[in-house]
Amino acid sequence: MIGIVINDLGNPFFAEMLVGMERRLADAGYISLMAHTNERLDVQDKVLTSMHEYHAAGVILCPAFDTPKALLERTRQSGIPLVIVVREPATGSYNFVGADNERGTFEASRHLIEQGHRRIAFLGRVGAGPVYDLRRAGYERAMREDNLPIAPEWIINIALTREGGRDGIRQALAMHPQLTAAVCYNDVVAFGAMSELGEHGLMVGRDFALTGFDGVAAAAHTNPPLTTVDVGPGSLGECAAEALLARMANPDAPPTRRLIEPKLVVRQSSGPPK
Repeated sequence: MIGIVINDLGNPFFAEMLVGMERRLADAGYISLMAHTNERLDVQDKVLTSMHEYHAAGVILCPAFDTPKALLERTRQSGIPLVIVVREPATGSYNFVGADNERGTFEASRHLIEQGHRRIAFLGRVGAGPVYDLRRAGYERAMREDNLPIAPEWIINIALTREGGRDGIRQALAMHPQLTAAVCYNDVVAFGAMSELGEHGLMVGRDFALTGFDGVAAAAHTNPPLTTVDVGPGSLGECAAEALLARMANPDAPPTRRLIEPKLVVRQSSGPPK
């Protein structure tokens, strides 16, 4: 049995990643036991304790927000092979599989700049950890390289949900001078932003440009289709499973770190400003 601990199955990215993990582990002859923490640290603690008590052959963990280092260290020292996905701990002593977040938002932001946008917001959850920091850094690097200003209020603090995306766009539309585009932390935030723009009678890609991040399947089927940074959620899940299988085969090997190279997929949501 392999334990898979996921932080947010309400986000289709994690569901698609889970499918990739289960597919690869099943091919290797393992049964997956999935647990959903819903970003709750108390649930995550109980789940990891249970994985140890039931002698899981290995664990793949996407940590909840603000996971303490002590919990990760306790899990690692329990002797169960552990691979961490998506949210990398500050210390480098763990096996990790994730995406090049900084490069991804840099490419998305540069694309908007090349389209002619000059006032671009960043929608995400401030203080959400290393993934947020890297994605914001990519956006800021692209703006700096083109000598574009970043007003503090353009960094919009929201929940990483559809409703958060709606709230972020409401804040963006209230600003003057008017923003013309936004880099969204993930596709789910972008979906919410698209809905809110429609409620205001604005057409995404014509009146306001958006980019997402993750590359979930639904991004190709929004109206209009969403420009996104595709990290291949299913493939990322398979890579995490392969990393765990390698760790199980060689428990004493040094920790490994693999970053998936993102691919910017340009669709109609990121057109030039009017």
